[in-house]
Amino acid sequence: MGSDDLCTVPEARGQGHAGALLRWVDEEAQRHAAHRRYLTSGFHIPALHFGKSV
Repeated sequence: MGSDDLCTVPEARGQGHAGALLRWVDEEAQRHAAHRRYLTSGFHIPALHFGKSV
């Protein structure tokens, strides 16, 4: 398994790519309704882990 870091090449830094990517991820993968359901059912979130196999 590789690194957990997502990096931008130096010449592309500071152009808003990371912010755009994170906004897209947030819009595509919101799980607020699922989390709310678990929490109202007495579950708790001991930790969050985000991963993606490529």
